[in-house]
Amino acid sequence: HMAVDVLVDSQGEIWVAFTTGFYHFNPEDELFTQQISGAVTATLQNQDGTLWVAGNSGLHIFDPQVGQIIQTIIYDPTNSDGSISIPHSNPDSAIIVKNSITLSTVWPKNQSKEFL
Repeated sequence: HMAVDVLVDSQGEIWVAFTTGFYHFNPEDELFTQQISGAVTATLQNQDGTLWVAGNSGLHIFDPQVGQIIQTIIYDPTNSDGSISIPHSNPDSAIIVKNSITLSTVWPKNQSKEFL
């Protein structure tokens, strides 16, 4: 497993993106618990506390309070490898995502605007 991103959320919880999935790390017992399977390219925490997880199965909104995906925003089967690359958050809370074909802004309310 290769770690590609580490996120410490606003509650101090540790989340690690691996080439094999998205995991929660418990430092007390030094155990990783898988939350999402499949390659993950990047993560970020949105202002509402949800975690945005980008990878080969799309862009997911993950609720750390309940420990599950609450919505999948993007999945582009026309992308050559099916993956979404690094999401970024800008000051107006938009999430910017890129795949091999488009650059888009996705808002938390599932509105989107395609740039390319």
